Amino acid sequence: MNLKELLGEELYNQVTAALKGKGEGGKDAELAIVNDGSYIPKAKFDELNEKYKAADKLAKDTQKALDDLKAAGDPAELKTQLEKAQQDAKKQAEEYKAAMADLELTYALRAALTDAHDPDIVAGLVDKKQLKLQDGKLSGLDEQLKALKEQKAFLFKQPEGNQQHTFKGINPAEGSKAAQPNAELNTVLQLMGLPQT
Repeated sequence: MNLKELLGEELYNQVTAALKGKGEGGKDAELAIVNDGSYIPKAKFDELNEKYKAADKLAKDTQKALDDLKAAGDPAELKTQLEKAQQDAKKQAEEYKAAMADLELTYALRAALTDAHDPDIVAGLVDKKQLKLQDGKLSGLDEQLKALKEQKAFLFKQPEGNQQHTFKGINPAEGSKAAQPNAELNTVLQLMGLPQT
C-alpha cells in the first residue's frame, strides 16, 4: 500500500502541497512509509557502513602483504616477510575487532540515550570503560545516567507531567492595596487631617 492510498487523495495532495520547498536545500520534501522494511535507521546504516570500511581496509592491507610476499625471491627473505605479514595480519585483526566492539558500544549507547536532548554530549560524559555490551544490552549505564541526571538535569528531557511551570509570589490583586481598596484615599485624607473611610 502506498501513502496516497493510505491517506486518500485529498489529504495526500494537501500534505504534498504543504511540503513543497520544505526539504533540504529548498527542494520538495519526500513522503514515504518507513516501517515497511524498505528503510533502515540512519544509526544502523552508519554502523554497517563503518564495519564495511574497516573490513575493506583490512582486505586491502592483506592483499598488499601478499603482493609483497610474491615479489620476494630469496627463501630466507620470504620466510621473514611471511612472519612479518602474519604478525601484521594478527595485529590488524585485533585492532579491527577492538574498533568494531567500540563502534557497537557507541551506537548502543546513543540508542539508549533516548531521553537526552543531545545524545552525543551525554555519551561523551559517560565512562565507556564501565559499560559492557552483551546480547545488545548495555550494563553499567543506569548508574552513570542516574548520577548525570542528578548533576546535569538540563541535558535530559523532562517527563511530560513536569512540563507545567509553577510561579511563586503574589498576584498584584493580592497585595496590600487590594486588601484595602481605599488605601490611597485614606492616605490623602490622613494627610489633610480629615476622617478616613
